[in-house]
Amino acid sequence: MRVTQSTSLMLLATLAALLLAVPSCDFVSSQEYEDPDGDGVLYFEDNCNGVENADQADADGDGIGDACEPDSDGDGVIDDNDNCVDVSNDDQADADNDGVGDACTDSDDDGTFDPDDNCPGDANEDQADADEDGVGDVCDNCPNAANEDQADADMDDIGDVCEGDRDSDMIDDGDDNCPDDANMDQADSDDDGVGNVCDNCPDDANDDQANDDNDSFGNVCDNCPNDTNAGQFDEDGDEVGDACDNCPTVDNTDQAADMDADEVGDVCDPDPTQDGDTIELFDGFNTDVDDVPAGWTLATGTGNDAGDWSVAGGKLVQAGTATEPTTLLSDATVADDVIIETRVTVDALPADGDLDPAAFVGVVSRFDNGLAGGGADTGYVCTAEKATGPATSARILSIAEANDDTTALAFNLATATAYELTHTATSDDPVCEAAEDGGTNPDSVSATDLAGPASGSVGFRSSRTGASFDYIIVYGVDTSN
Repeated sequence: MRVTQSTSLMLLATLAALLLAVPSCDFVSSQEYEDPDGDGVLYFEDNCNGVENADQADADGDGIGDACEPDSDGDGVIDDNDNCVDVSNDDQADADNDGVGDACTDSDDDGTFDPDDNCPGDANEDQADADEDGVGDVCDNCPNAANEDQADADMDDIGDVCEGDRDSDMIDDGDDNCPDDANMDQADSDDDGVGNVCDNCPDDANDDQANDDNDSFGNVCDNCPNDTNAGQFDEDGDEVGDACDNCPTVDNTDQAADMDADEVGDVCDPDPTQDGDTIELFDGFNTDVDDVPAGWTLATGTGNDAGDWSVAGGKLVQAGTATEPTTLLSDATVADDVIIETRVTVDALPADGDLDPAAFVGVVSRFDNGLAGGGADTGYVCTAEKATGPATSARILSIAEANDDTTALAFNLATATAYELTHTATSDDPVCEAAEDGGTNPDSVSATDLAGPASGSVGFRSSRTGASFDYIIVYGVDTSN
């Protein structure tokens, strides 16, 4: 057949069209199946492409190989700064400052890092711990008796729990009535099986050693078994401790006598038939100190001489050196309407010819130490005083108004004599009562409409009088009824 030039051209055009109609094929090898870093791990399986890491190490298991991760252990500290590159330790603790973190330090070279080593200072590759107390056998002072605390009272390197005589008093623990306190004589005054040296009530049998308030005195001999009172102070001697006594200055062993159930015993309740009264403050001054006691503050400013306050022998002592009135204020916040009681012994007074100004001792209520800020002191003062006028008197004074009322007492203020002072501060009708100890010869002075502050501190005030106060008690009075 004769092929013409035009026929050839037509065949070529047809072939070109057929080629264009065939789908394209990608004959280029995919990078997914290559190994660009030559570590023997294909690209799609390599956790660190571009960096040779045939072992594919990944300490923190995050899918990014250690070889290309800046924080191999994932502890938030980059490898260049991490003192334990392969062990997570975000605190970077390094007790011996050797540049190697504690978390990857193995002090005893036994193959276990210190934080996980049950004997970090003694090599023990097997980490044996027969008694399972967390302390390895090679460093356990009682390897066959669990004692995580490793207690060793006599410090002989034999733990108390496995020592036959842990207090070294030559009496086996099983027979020792105080196995932790040496007592060779085994004295036991109350025959309760607990030796005197470790008995929390050595004179009262209590083999259970029950001590609900944890104050070192067992329940059976604690005068306040439910209130911590390490000193066991008992101002009124009724065998009920001050810490829990509903009348701490009046003997009332029967604490149940509280008609109005206001937690103030009937024998001292300002109104035993009406509830609402409270004991706002009691201080028996039982901790000796050569200065102002804790819980009290010395008023300052002109007219408040520093004086010389201290506590000795269970009494608050004013030395009587103050040439101006000295005022000691309680830090306690008390009710506005109060009754204050104290018992005071006069220790020193000026001579009869030297009573100008007067010598006095007493208490204050609703007191504000305005002088400390350049102003004026305000408050009520209730005192027993000795002056050139009436030989001895009870006086109620409103400092704010410089007004006062005075009444002559049936007795003369004298040294080595105790007196009881009672001050009532309710509304504007304050009362001051003084009596010789035991309540004999009581005299009182009251004032009506004696203007004074509505609230303030309570405390003591004295001038030119040496005195020792046994206590102070402040009752809050409910005047709403």
